[in-house]
Amino acid sequence: MRTILLFLSMTSIALSQNTRPKPLDPIEDTPGLPRALLIGDSISIGYTLAVREKLAGVANVHRPPTNCGPTLRGLDHLEEWLREKPWDVIHFNWGLHDLKYIESGSEPRHNGKKVPVEEGEIMVPVEDYARNLRELVERLEKTEAALIWCATTPIPVGAAGRLPADAGRYNARASSLMRAKGIPINDLYGFALERQEAIQRSKDVHFTPEGSVVLAGEVVRQIVRQLPVTAQIKRAQGALVPLAELSEEKALPTLIDSEGVETSEWPHVRAQLLEKLAFYEYGFAPAVPTRLRFQELREDRRALGGKATKREVRVHFGPEGTPTFDLLLYTPNAVTKSVPVFLGLNFHGNHTTTSDPEVTMTSSWVPGRGDGVEDNRATPASRGTEADRWPFEAIIDRGYAVGTVYHGDIDPDYHDPSIGIQPHLTDSLEEGQADHAWAGLRAWAYGLSRAADYLVQLSVIDAERIAVMGHSRNGKTALVAGAFDERFSLVVSNQSGCGGAAISRRRHGETVKVINTNFPHWFNGAFKQFNDREDFLPIDQHTLLAAVAPRPLLICSATGDDWADPEGEFLAAKEASKVYDWLGSTALQDADMPSENALLNQTVGYHIRPGKHGIGIADWTVFMDFADKQWGK
Repeated sequence: MRTILLFLSMTSIALSQNTRPKPLDPIEDTPGLPRALLIGDSISIGYTLAVREKLAGVANVHRPPTNCGPTLRGLDHLEEWLREKPWDVIHFNWGLHDLKYIESGSEPRHNGKKVPVEEGEIMVPVEDYARNLRELVERLEKTEAALIWCATTPIPVGAAGRLPADAGRYNARASSLMRAKGIPINDLYGFALERQEAIQRSKDVHFTPEGSVVLAGEVVRQIVRQLPVTAQIKRAQGALVPLAELSEEKALPTLIDSEGVETSEWPHVRAQLLEKLAFYEYGFAPAVPTRLRFQELREDRRALGGKATKREVRVHFGPEGTPTFDLLLYTPNAVTKSVPVFLGLNFHGNHTTTSDPEVTMTSSWVPGRGDGVEDNRATPASRGTEADRWPFEAIIDRGYAVGTVYHGDIDPDYHDPSIGIQPHLTDSLEEGQADHAWAGLRAWAYGLSRAADYLVQLSVIDAERIAVMGHSRNGKTALVAGAFDERFSLVVSNQSGCGGAAISRRRHGETVKVINTNFPHWFNGAFKQFNDREDFLPIDQHTLLAAVAPRPLLICSATGDDWADPEGEFLAAKEASKVYDWLGSTALQDADMPSENALLNQTVGYHIRPGKHGIGIADWTVFMDFADKQWGK
């Protein structure tokens, strides 16, 4: 009897092992869900099952039934891996095999035997790798899927057949190409390096089973952002409390349980905060356009009396009929290396920020309150009318570049969802999803991110030091852009008030009901459910500010701008500082409201000046003083 039971037990184990899914097994699509493709080596094989599990019911996650190896194998087999079926998202990587050392003279090289570094030669030299990768990307672009480049993971000291420093070299070449192409980058190298001892095997490029699950979480975070809006909303609907079931809570929502969560988990906690912000307030934005194009309209190397180079760049989104927008950019000439840049929106057209007659005058709708505006269209009389808000020469003199975009070119500032970029870039939504679609502020922030796509591939710009700034409604937008796009490494909000930096639960100055009534196109439909019901919000504006962490954040107010609630802005900064402090940054958690013109220049900064609602050289001086310290300039 014991023998029979033992046999049955062993048979049961064998059956369970045979039926357990394997990462290389093909899957059947669940109809109606978007299709994602993972292209990568054994590292991606390790996290495939966990990615599928985490995206169950949200996306169909496929991968080639093989180790995709070096770029050489990709060139031979990419058509086979892509097949004829459409893809919504492709998350791809090559590199770990390209930089492997193999026996000299091996042919074919992608099958070369791995040998100690001192005994062999690198499989694909970095220049060949870059050339191969460019060819592969050009083919991937033809799929019109949202693409995500995944950086090669770290090589531990002592790993056979590879040099640790090569991962950085190859990633640098790949990242340069992706920035030039406007392809989002999943920095899995940096993510894994911060946790290397906990998740990676010793002297081995591979990860523990638990480590592969950790990597999967980061891969999922990146993929979700590039899924169609319908899938993003569906995921949130399954994870968040429906509007009708929210309960009243007068206290500010807790941002993070710092006692029960390791700081290494912040990227995923932050992703959850962003999901709430999109679901309940700002709406979900689409993936990066696959046919983004930059058209350089003008370049003048003698601008501002020879101090700067002026560029006008027209940004094309791709889908036919989508409005374009123009970026006006000044970069200092008296530099020998790449420079940091401030980027922000203006209110009435790029031509209003300077008296320069060459700057293109907007043809978009313009608010009638602007000087020199007739029938909501700009006239030559409006040129230079807001130059005091954009002291370009003073900014250049401080060693910064500065760029601006008219927000009305992206989405005109009035309530008509049929105009602007939104109808051209939004998929058809499913029933019950309309309240969570993106609105004006998120659309403007999306435009700023597309301007950043241009800046990061411009050699004169330091891609690691891009500041996004804004005043009033554009200050709200700067916060949204900075929260959702980590490439903005410093964020400045000037008098942004309700829906920006000020706590909504205070109901001081402009309230949620007032702002939703006067500007219904700024926020999504869900946010309107909180008119006179701020205590039911599962978030507040400290959530938005905290989502910028750990990057520097500056909140600016004015004593005569009670409508924007300076105290509420300071309170939000203090509350967000709890996350910064937890992450190890010096912030405002223990600070008191400062006196006028006293800049609290910490990772979370705050400044209040005398005067009313507005922006000028005094404010810009504070912005640059803050950036000087935070960037060590």
